[in-house]
Amino acid sequence: MKYAIAMLLVGGVMVRSASAEIIITTDTTLDFFIGLREGPVIIRDGPAGPTTVDIVDGANIQPGVIAKERSVLNLRGGITERGVGGNDQSTINIFGGLVGGEDVVVRGQSTANIYGGIFGDDISAEDSAVVNLYGGTFEKAGNGASLGVSEDGVINVFGSNFVIDPDPPGSPLPRLQGVLSDGSPLDVFLNIFDANSGITQIVLHEIPEPSAFCLCSIGLFLLLVYRRPLREGRDDSF
Repeated sequence: MKYAIAMLLVGGVMVRSASAEIIITTDTTLDFFIGLREGPVIIRDGPAGPTTVDIVDGANIQPGVIAKERSVLNLRGGITERGVGGNDQSTINIFGGLVGGEDVVVRGQSTANIYGGIFGDDISAEDSAVVNLYGGTFEKAGNGASLGVSEDGVINVFGSNFVIDPDPPGSPLPRLQGVLSDGSPLDVFLNIFDANSGITQIVLHEIPEPSAFCLCSIGLFLLLVYRRPLREGRDDSF
């Protein structure tokens, strides 16, 4: 079935709508409610080049928000109920706000820089994507929250006092505890899939040491790692 593409005004922002999708191709700020039940808000390059979208306090976006191509998503506040995702060569910068649902998933050559915010479960880098984690709070810290990498994805974690338990009670996954560079406590499980590629890894950077270094590539622990998909039944629209 084909859907006609129409122009509409959402909270003062001119966007295109195809079926249940909202496509944004103009620099803008979202500070209002978007109540779509299906399909994500998609940020794409516009005629003038990469599109930048800021999500700030007052925003309550029910579907997922996906940055594609070379677009930039800045999450400064508000709520994204089904999480945020990046594809292609997009960039996601997270300074605050509440990220729910699928949390943060980046794929392709996209990058996520996380300085703050509140997350529910997972932060994942897949298919050569990169996550740089400097701060933020996991609602399920120590109780199911995880960092996940697969298919040459890399997560860089910046902080201090890192401790890894390779065989924690009740879990097949290694557990990482420490303090992120913004002072937030970190307590997550490490879910690495396809670690034999030699690139897929989670790298810990001790701060405030002047030269951040890799304390360990968690791939070394994969003599015991439990190989499973990053998340069963997840929404692969990201």
